[in-house]
Amino acid sequence: MVQINGCLALNCLGPGVTVVSVMPDEDSSQTGVVLLSLVLLSAAIFAIVNSTLLASEERASALKAQLDDSNRQFARVKRELFEAQQRDELTECYNKKWFQQEMLRFVVMGRRSGFRFSLALIRIDQYKTVLSRFDNLEASQVLKSAGQVLKSAVREVDFVARLDEGQFALLLSDARVENAVVVADRVMEQTLQIRVPSDRDFEITVSIGVVDSEYVESPEEM
Repeated sequence: MVQINGCLALNCLGPGVTVVSVMPDEDSSQTGVVLLSLVLLSAAIFAIVNSTLLASEERASALKAQLDDSNRQFARVKRELFEAQQRDELTECYNKKWFQQEMLRFVVMGRRSGFRFSLALIRIDQYKTVLSRFDNLEASQVLKSAGQVLKSAVREVDFVARLDEGQFALLLSDARVENAVVVADRVMEQTLQIRVPSDRDFEITVSIGVVDSEYVESPEEM
């Protein structure tokens, strides 16, 4: 117990626990009341400040969580936008610009480390006929079906790109021309299943050329 001016006593009951009591003293009663008021006021201020700090920490934590969520959404949208810029909108295959950039990267890798790859160029034989005999909607459906056939015929490490109207390309990673021929045969067989929606008897075929990167020194030669 600590006594102040004979009228105010502070009893420490334990860590962080203090009991304030007033001890009567006629000579110092006014001073004791003032001191008690100051102590109570300080305690009230401390409680308010502590409550405010806790509330601020909670708000800061909530804002941080919102910021983290916004950053994740931004990163996802950025990835989707980047992916969309690489893709052909109709077939969802890679587009010609991406194909040219990726093939250049493959050629450079081949020069530096001996990386081998093969390229297959595919042309839909009846594409112009479909356009003239039917309509753009039918031709678009043929292109979509061709894109699906090509994507199902290759591995996850390979790439399918649409180059032009009825032309596609397969970039076969770490593959020799013999492997490309096997893929080409599979594509030609599966392409026979493609049909024009309004004429199921109209057959679709493709012409395919393959080349091994061993015989290529620049992307232009591909």
